[in-house]
Amino acid sequence: MSEQAKFTCQACGKQYTWKPELAGKRAKCKCGQMMTVPQQLHSDEPDLDALYDLAEDEPARPARTAPQAAVTIPAQQAGARCPSCSAPMQPGAVLCVNCGFNLKTGKKMGTAVGGPAPPPIQPPAARPAAAIAPQFPGGIPPTLGPKRMQQSAAETDPNQKKMVILGAVAILLIAGLIGGFVLLKQGAESNVVYHFEDKEIMTLLDEQASTEIKAFLENNMFSLMGMTTSQARQFGDNLYKLGAKDVRAFDGRVSRTLVVELPDDPDQRKAIIDHYNRYHQGMLDVRPATDEGQRYLKYRLKIANI
Repeated sequence: MSEQAKFTCQACGKQYTWKPELAGKRAKCKCGQMMTVPQQLHSDEPDLDALYDLAEDEPARPARTAPQAAVTIPAQQAGARCPSCSAPMQPGAVLCVNCGFNLKTGKKMGTAVGGPAPPPIQPPAARPAAAIAPQFPGGIPPTLGPKRMQQSAAETDPNQKKMVILGAVAILLIAGLIGGFVLLKQGAESNVVYHFEDKEIMTLLDEQASTEIKAFLENNMFSLMGMTTSQARQFGDNLYKLGAKDVRAFDGRVSRTLVVELPDDPDQRKAIIDHYNRYHQGMLDVRPATDEGQRYLKYRLKIANI
């Protein structure tokens, strides 16, 4: 078998037959390494079994760095050699330990792998000498203590300060007068002894809505128990003529109760009490009224006034 030139993959050491039509083109080894087919090689025994592993790839691209001279490796040489420095390399090696040439990238590697060299370590800067802290009264500098509040207008203006003081004094006096009046009123009310009927009637006035009798009878639909509207008006007018201060009917279509506020005059009081007793004469559940200093009288209206 005639001798033919062949070349070797620098990554794995596999040899391929060299052909003139492949000279200078980029090809991929079976191991995946991209390489450039040399322009010329020495003759050697062909490797017919490996011919189908070599395939053309994209045209060779100009290298960014100075191109490396093609290396001719004899077939008898054991192992691969670095294409940059021709130093022997272990089969399957990617990086030349002699010059740092990387077979995959086609570039030489520096001493630092994986990125640019780190910046040089700067010596630590000398610390400045600690300044001696000035001594302050109390150990706290003025700038670190509580800030002084800005003076108000009352503090800077004497006249305004006087007005503020006078206003405060006036408020205190008014509050004292109101408080004293309330206390006096409570004390006076606490000294009043209410008639037992007054207490009952005052509770009734608080709990139930009532209306002055004339306003109550303005609605012709309303009246008093056992009376027509005109009779109810006459009944209320008679009580006012006798001297009643107020006559109140309780809200509803028909009021069954009247509350009369007695006057202060003794003769008028007697006249209303006599009227009360005459109206309730014969009603066993209503006892006769006497003047005991009470304030109110409660009329219990009859179902029928005969």
